[in-house]
Amino acid sequence: MYIDQDSKKSFFEKGFLVLPNFFDVNEIKSIINLQNRNHYRKDINNVTVFRKIIKPLSSYKDYWSLLSNKKILKTLKNLLDDKIVYLHNSHSVIQKNKKDIDINWHRDNACRVFGLGPDWDKKISFNVLRVAIYIPETNYSTGLGVIPKTHKDKKYICRILRNIRTKLKRIYFSKYFRFFFDNIFGKNIYVQQGDCVIFMANLYHRSLPSNGTRRAIFLSYGTDNKHARNYLDYYFNQREDSDEFKPNPNKINENEFKKFLINADVYIDLPKSKKKNIKGFTI
Repeated sequence: MYIDQDSKKSFFEKGFLVLPNFFDVNEIKSIINLQNRNHYRKDINNVTVFRKIIKPLSSYKDYWSLLSNKKILKTLKNLLDDKIVYLHNSHSVIQKNKKDIDINWHRDNACRVFGLGPDWDKKISFNVLRVAIYIPETNYSTGLGVIPKTHKDKKYICRILRNIRTKLKRIYFSKYFRFFFDNIFGKNIYVQQGDCVIFMANLYHRSLPSNGTRRAIFLSYGTDNKHARNYLDYYFNQREDSDEFKPNPNKINENEFKKFLINADVYIDLPKSKKKNIKGFTI
């Protein structure tokens, strides 16, 4: 999909871009079938087991073609005017209950406190992107909440959220505070089947509640610079749950997956060892 200059400007200013009807009817049907094959699987007793979340998608060969989807890659390349690499943090969700959906504000980057750490180095463009593909089963009010410009500005909002969340939890979880904050500072992006939202990984965002089954797929891409490498090191080495983000050698051949990424021209070298004492990493 071609991104015009006005849309590019808006993306870099606000930190997100909404692409309605990004996937057509046939593509939507294919993605739904893909999810059904993997979220509903039979165990050794031939009993169907449902999993609400699947990650990382590299461990499921069925998903590989989506990771290298030409429409996605062409759109991202057009948006960033640079070669795109795949950054591994990816998952697929089918969430049937409200309680399964995390509606808390957060960032997906490594350095989540505004201004603290290498993610906020303005000398190199922060081009780590999240791609959200939405395929809700019907037109429920679901989607993504964002706080525009928090990827580069509005430090005061980040400070308010962090202080209230850590020091005044009763207020933070109050439905009245959440309603006030979410509607004054946030913007709700309501989606329909086939819509796609691209947003900066360091943008404050949250999932919106859903009154029905929420189907979505989240992918990570970027350009080959220090921000992308820090992102990979954070998810592969720094977090306590890092193993959940690495390809599972018991499910796939890692060399085969590497060749797949190279052939798709989205490969980036993976971190070989954990970097130490990186200021700002949120562990």
